[in-house]
Amino acid sequence: MSHSWKTLVAALFAAVLLLNLSAPGAFADDVSRDASDSSKMMEKLARGFVNLLTGVVEIPKNIAREWRRTDPFTGTIIGTIKGIGWGWGRTMSGAYDIVTFPLPIPEGYVPLMEPEYVMTDVWGATIPEVTEFPDW
Repeated sequence: MSHSWKTLVAALFAAVLLLNLSAPGAFADDVSRDASDSSKMMEKLARGFVNLLTGVVEIPKNIAREWRRTDPFTGTIIGTIKGIGWGWGRTMSGAYDIVTFPLPIPEGYVPLMEPEYVMTDVWGATIPEVTEFPDW
């Protein structure tokens, strides 16, 4: 009985070791995979979940935006109304992206709403190290 236990532990150790040794090669072509349809599908699915769950953030975002444009009272009223509208649209856009993620609609899996995420400076900004290459 103890012999099979030792064999199982040794096999698991070998499997983990092999997986760790093969992992760097598995991610070597991430840049070329960025533009593939499967990558765009998964990005659409992720965008859908993010927008479905964060659509409500449009309300305080629009209140803050209207506060800066006008005064606090008017900003609260107008921002709430705009935020509810934008939030509903973003939530429904997220649900649409989740349901249709395997289909290339709209053409090229582009987002239905601009900006793509509610807080583009947090979720929608590109990472220069991954998407842009230095000239050297």
